[in-house]
Amino acid sequence: MNRKKRRRFHREKAGQSPMIALFERTVLALMLFAAAVGWMMPKMARAAAENRITLLMERLHEARSGIALYRAQNDGRLPGRGGDGNPAAEQFLSDLAKQGCQIPANPFVQGPAGRQVTVADDPAARPTGREGTGWWYNAATGHFAACDSRYHSAF
Repeated sequence: MNRKKRRRFHREKAGQSPMIALFERTVLALMLFAAAVGWMMPKMARAAAENRITLLMERLHEARSGIALYRAQNDGRLPGRGGDGNPAAEQFLSDLAKQGCQIPANPFVQGPAGRQVTVADDPAARPTGREGTGWWYNAATGHFAACDSRYHSAF
């Protein structure tokens, strides 16, 4: 007796129809699939968060490179000071735009605030993470940082 006939014989002997056996196997397969998906979801969520950190680091590097380029091409002057010498976010953005550097959006800040910059003019000032903008720039020192949280401002 071959394998298929033996299986059929045992099912019929137990009083189980082939459709019930198929249903049981399908339910078992779905339960295993659901368990595998449930096990993978936290790992995928962590990977997404790690990707945003990497993106934040890349965007910080891009902006800081634009600031360094501006400084090198303008005799050591930092961007962000208008004709009157006072720092302004609009002046900072336009100075960098003249060098071909656009400030990218902070991946942790949703909406238009992700591209906005808070400008300070105190060498001792540091971002708090509660400014409501995506980026923070110190026109006195040239320090550029993320502004969405205290943790990200350390990058």
